[in-house]
Amino acid sequence: MIKLLKKHQRLIECIIVSIIIFVVIAIMYYGLDHKVKTIFIGIFLLFMNWLYYFFKDKVLKCINFIIDHRYLIALIIFIICLVFRISGSSINAYNYALNDKADPDSGIIYGKARSIRSDEYIVHTPYYYSQYYNEYNKISNKMSISGQDMIIGYDAPVLDISLLAKPLTWGYLLLGNDYGLSWYWCLKTILFSLGAFELAMIITKKNKLVSCLGVLLIAFAPTMQWWFVPHICDVVLWSIWLLVLAYHFFTAKTTRFRNLLTVLTPLAGCIFVLSLFPSLQIPLGLLAILLLIVFLIRDKDKITFKKKNLINILIMIVIAAIILGYTLFTSLEAIKALYSTPYPGKRVSFGNTGTLGSIFTNLTTIFLPYKDINYLNNCEVSDFIYFAPIFLLIYPLIYKK
Repeated sequence: MIKLLKKHQRLIECIIVSIIIFVVIAIMYYGLDHKVKTIFIGIFLLFMNWLYYFFKDKVLKCINFIIDHRYLIALIIFIICLVFRISGSSINAYNYALNDKADPDSGIIYGKARSIRSDEYIVHTPYYYSQYYNEYNKISNKMSISGQDMIIGYDAPVLDISLLAKPLTWGYLLLGNDYGLSWYWCLKTILFSLGAFELAMIITKKNKLVSCLGVLLIAFAPTMQWWFVPHICDVVLWSIWLLVLAYHFFTAKTTRFRNLLTVLTPLAGCIFVLSLFPSLQIPLGLLAILLLIVFLIRDKDKITFKKKNLINILIMIVIAAIILGYTLFTSLEAIKALYSTPYPGKRVSFGNTGTLGSIFTNLTTIFLPYKDINYLNNCEVSDFIYFAPIFLLIYPLIYKK
């Protein structure tokens, strides 16, 4: 029996993956309005799965080509998405409230506008859009009578030195609001995917296929997609890139690459700091430092850092000090006001409120991401289901030196 299973292992794996695809597509078909498109997605995934089974070597060669040229391909995808002004915004939700004659799904390629994403389309997007009418000044009277610091609130596009550390907002200044919205969403998704891949490559010692899975597990994790805009996802995104850039700074093989990282690393650090979400920044910052130390100890034979490279670190400190020093000093009063508020100045929830019984009695289902409910709201009755504890338990059984 065991010999038979080993002989047909690839076929069994392919069948299992096909079943998983079928179940996922069935759930999406039930929950989403785009039935035909969902079916085509399912057919495509099944086709790719069986294509891999019959032509494994050629498919792997194609995957390796894509991975090796990932930054060029990412740039091309970004430009295409920008040209067609693609974004993940739920701004179409306004059609329900402002114009009964408008098609609420007008312009939607896949999915639908979700009223529960009000933090995005009622607060974040109008906040950024308003800067067009404020000539991208730091203080805006468009958003508050007494004047609103547009960096401290939601880190909006502002035409000053802080812009160097905010690539997600460049599109608003360069191309206006329509393309700026697409720039923000597409670049954020692409950078998150690339950052997750690079982090997974470090963790797995350049296992490309597992690192591709890491993109799904990190960049497209439920928590990240739920809070994609703005602060929580930003903190995770830039903590990842800060860790990745710092690791490669110490292991860079060429002077030119290290010099490039000397500029990029402090910029990533500035973005991380300006995300202003301390309850997440502090633990993630500490985790990034810890992981960096662990990776460098593990890969000590790859470290190329020398005493003369201390000048690079000094340059990093100067770049970060200039950007953060100016930004935070000119926003000092706004920061004090922010941290004197009930939220986010103080913590409202400290967790530890769930019980074992709530797993079985709560209203949580796998369909809540797709269906709106009339009891409370989706946020208050939704949970994220993770399998990490199971993996931790079985890890000693599958670990190989």
